[in-house]
Amino acid sequence: MRYIIPNLITSFNLIFGISAILLAFYGQYEASFLCIIFAAICDFSDGFAARLLKAYSDFGKQLDSLSDLISFGLAPAVLIFCYLKNNPYTGLPDWMIYNAFSFTLFAAYRLARFNTLPSSSEFKGLAVPAAALYFASLIVYGNYFENTIFANILSAPSI
Repeated sequence: MRYIIPNLITSFNLIFGISAILLAFYGQYEASFLCIIFAAICDFSDGFAARLLKAYSDFGKQLDSLSDLISFGLAPAVLIFCYLKNNPYTGLPDWMIYNAFSFTLFAAYRLARFNTLPSSSEFKGLAVPAAALYFASLIVYGNYFENTIFANILSAPSI
Protein backbone atom coordinates (compact mmCIF):
# COMPACT_ATOMS: atom_id res chain seq x y z
CA MET A 1 0.00 0.00 0.00
CA ARG A 2 2.78 2.44 0.85
CA TYR A 3 4.22 2.11 -2.69
CA ILE A 4 0.97 3.31 -4.25
CA ILE A 5 1.24 6.91 -3.05
CA PRO A 6 4.67 7.75 -4.57
CA ASN A 7 3.79 5.91 -7.80
CA LEU A 8 0.46 7.74 -8.01
CA ILE A 9 2.25 11.08 -7.64
CA THR A 10 4.72 9.98 -10.33
CA SER A 11 1.77 9.10 -12.57
CA PHE A 12 0.49 12.65 -12.19
CA ASN A 13 3.95 13.85 -13.26
CA LEU A 14 3.51 11.81 -16.45
CA ILE A 15 -0.05 13.06 -17.00
CA PHE A 16 1.09 16.67 -16.67
CA GLY A 17 3.92 16.01 -19.13
CA ILE A 18 1.56 14.53 -21.71
CA SER A 19 -0.84 17.43 -21.17
CA ALA A 20 2.00 19.90 -21.72
CA ILE A 21 2.77 18.26 -25.06
CA LEU A 22 -0.85 18.35 -26.21
CA LEU A 23 -1.30 21.97 -25.13
CA ALA A 24 1.86 22.99 -27.00
CA PHE A 25 0.50 21.45 -30.19
CA TYR A 26 -2.61 23.60 -29.80
CA GLY A 27 -0.56 26.76 -29.25
CA GLN A 28 -1.42 27.05 -25.56
CA TYR A 29 2.16 27.82 -24.54
CA GLU A 30 1.44 29.31 -21.11
CA ALA A 31 -0.81 26.39 -20.15
CA SER A 32 1.84 23.96 -21.42
CA PHE A 33 4.44 25.69 -19.26
CA LEU A 34 2.14 25.46 -16.23
CA CYS A 35 1.79 21.72 -16.79
CA ILE A 36 5.60 21.42 -16.80
CA ILE A 37 5.69 23.34 -13.51
CA PHE A 38 3.05 21.02 -12.00
CA ALA A 39 5.04 18.03 -13.28
CA ALA A 40 8.11 19.40 -11.48
CA ILE A 41 6.11 19.73 -8.27
CA CYS A 42 4.97 16.11 -8.65
CA ASP A 43 8.55 15.04 -9.37
CA PHE A 44 9.73 16.60 -6.13
CA SER A 45 6.74 15.26 -4.20
CA ASP A 46 7.06 11.65 -5.35
CA GLY A 47 10.64 11.45 -4.13
CA PHE A 48 9.69 13.12 -0.87
CA ALA A 49 6.78 10.68 -0.39
CA ALA A 50 8.98 7.67 -1.22
CA ARG A 51 11.59 8.73 1.34
CA LEU A 52 8.97 9.54 3.96
CA LEU A 53 7.17 6.21 3.50
CA LYS A 54 10.39 4.25 2.88
CA ALA A 55 8.76 3.03 -0.33
CA TYR A 56 11.66 2.49 -2.72
CA SER A 57 11.22 0.08 -5.60
CA ASP A 58 12.79 -0.64 -8.98
CA PHE A 59 9.37 -0.15 -10.55
CA GLY A 60 9.06 3.30 -8.97
CA LYS A 61 12.56 4.24 -10.10
CA GLN A 62 11.83 3.24 -13.70
CA LEU A 63 8.40 4.92 -13.71
CA ASP A 64 9.97 8.10 -12.33
CA SER A 65 12.69 8.09 -14.97
CA LEU A 66 10.20 7.53 -17.79
CA SER A 67 7.92 10.26 -16.45
CA ASP A 68 10.87 12.64 -16.18
CA LEU A 69 11.86 11.95 -19.78
CA ILE A 70 8.34 12.77 -21.00
CA SER A 71 7.74 15.76 -18.70
CA PHE A 72 11.20 17.31 -18.73
CA GLY A 73 12.78 15.96 -21.91
CA LEU A 74 10.04 15.69 -24.52
CA ALA A 75 7.48 18.25 -23.31
CA PRO A 76 9.88 21.24 -23.28
CA ALA A 77 11.28 20.19 -26.68
CA VAL A 78 7.77 20.03 -28.16
CA LEU A 79 6.95 23.39 -26.56
CA ILE A 80 10.08 24.98 -28.05
CA PHE A 81 9.47 23.34 -31.43
CA CYS A 82 5.82 24.41 -31.65
CA TYR A 83 6.63 27.95 -30.58
CA LEU A 84 9.46 28.38 -33.08
CA LYS A 85 7.55 26.64 -35.89
CA ASN A 86 4.40 28.72 -35.42
CA ASN A 87 6.07 32.06 -34.69
CA PRO A 88 6.55 34.11 -37.88
CA TYR A 89 9.04 36.42 -36.17
CA THR A 90 11.80 33.88 -35.75
CA GLY A 91 12.84 33.56 -39.38
CA LEU A 92 14.73 30.39 -38.50
CA PRO A 93 15.32 27.62 -41.03
CA ASP A 94 13.53 24.36 -40.31
CA TRP A 95 16.72 22.47 -39.49
CA MET A 96 17.32 24.81 -36.55
CA ILE A 97 13.77 24.42 -35.32
CA TYR A 98 13.98 20.62 -35.37
CA ASN A 99 17.12 20.84 -33.23
CA ALA A 100 14.79 21.54 -30.32
CA PHE A 101 14.52 17.77 -30.03
CA SER A 102 18.22 17.51 -29.19
CA PHE A 103 17.01 18.57 -25.74
CA THR A 104 15.10 15.27 -25.52
CA LEU A 105 18.17 13.30 -26.53
CA PHE A 106 20.38 14.94 -23.92
CA ALA A 107 17.71 14.55 -21.24
CA ALA A 108 17.50 10.82 -22.05
CA TYR A 109 21.28 10.47 -21.79
CA ARG A 110 21.32 12.37 -18.50
CA LEU A 111 18.53 10.27 -16.99
CA ALA A 112 20.06 6.99 -18.21
CA ARG A 113 23.44 7.98 -16.79
CA PHE A 114 21.85 8.95 -13.48
CA ASN A 115 20.02 5.59 -13.30
CA THR A 116 23.18 3.55 -13.91
CA LEU A 117 25.46 5.33 -11.44
CA PRO A 118 25.79 3.95 -7.92
CA SER A 119 23.85 5.88 -5.29
CA SER A 120 25.73 8.85 -3.97
CA SER A 121 24.98 11.80 -1.74
CA GLU A 122 26.80 14.03 -4.24
CA PHE A 123 24.77 15.41 -7.16
CA LYS A 124 26.60 16.28 -10.37
CA GLY A 125 25.43 18.35 -13.29
CA LEU A 126 22.21 20.18 -13.99
CA ALA A 127 19.00 18.39 -13.09
CA VAL A 128 16.76 17.73 -16.11
CA PRO A 129 13.70 19.42 -14.51
CA ALA A 130 15.72 22.61 -13.88
CA ALA A 131 16.89 22.76 -17.50
CA ALA A 132 13.35 22.04 -18.72
CA LEU A 133 11.85 24.82 -16.63
CA TYR A 134 14.51 27.26 -17.80
CA PHE A 135 14.00 26.66 -21.52
CA ALA A 136 10.22 26.43 -21.26
CA SER A 137 10.14 29.73 -19.38
CA LEU A 138 11.94 31.39 -22.29
CA ILE A 139 8.98 30.53 -24.50
CA VAL A 140 6.45 32.02 -22.12
CA TYR A 141 8.45 35.19 -21.59
CA GLY A 142 9.21 35.38 -25.30
CA ASN A 143 5.53 36.06 -25.92
CA TYR A 144 5.83 39.27 -23.92
CA PHE A 145 9.15 40.56 -25.23
CA GLU A 146 10.83 40.85 -28.59
CA ASN A 147 10.49 37.40 -30.14
CA THR A 148 13.72 37.41 -32.14
CA ILE A 149 15.87 37.63 -29.01
CA PHE A 150 14.33 34.49 -27.54
CA ALA A 151 14.46 32.67 -30.85
CA ASN A 152 18.17 33.41 -31.02
CA ILE A 153 18.73 32.20 -27.47
CA LEU A 154 16.84 28.97 -28.13
CA SER A 155 18.54 28.27 -31.45
CA ALA A 156 22.10 29.15 -30.35
CA PRO A 157 22.96 25.60 -29.17
CA SER A 158 22.14 24.24 -32.64
CA ILE A 159 24.88 26.27 -34.31
